Amino acid sequence: ANNFVVPAAPGGSVDALEEQLLRAYLGRAPDRPTRSRLVLMRELNRLFYGCLMMSTSIGRALPATDLAALSPEAFHDEIASGRLSLGSPLLLPAMGKMQLAAFLAAFLAAVDAPGFDQALQDARSD
Repeated sequence: ANNFVVPAAPGGSVDALEEQLLRAYLGRAPDRPTRSRLVLMRELNRLFYGCLMMSTSIGRALPATDLAALSPEAFHDEIASGRLSLGSPLLLPAMGKMQLAAFLAAFLAAVDAPGFDQALQDARSD
């Protein structure tokens, strides 16, 4: 859902695409607990991918003691200027920090969004 629904719906309805995705996956209309589980799993998936990006630098550099991240624009500028080059051992940690920051911000925004607590309760239903 993170990779297919949101990018495919720039001017369309995310809800309609989620409905189609869930119907195709389940073979039936999704119920409220299923929709709630999708909300929760999407956010956990974002955190997972942020951590996965960071894990690419394990054993390749000194451990990160600071998670300050470049913005996507600053990251692009670092590459364009040559200060950060493709293939550099600094590239993946910088990219991992940037991704983790973005995913964490999205996760925290979702947790604070109206309806998240209800989604938690609904996800426990069968």
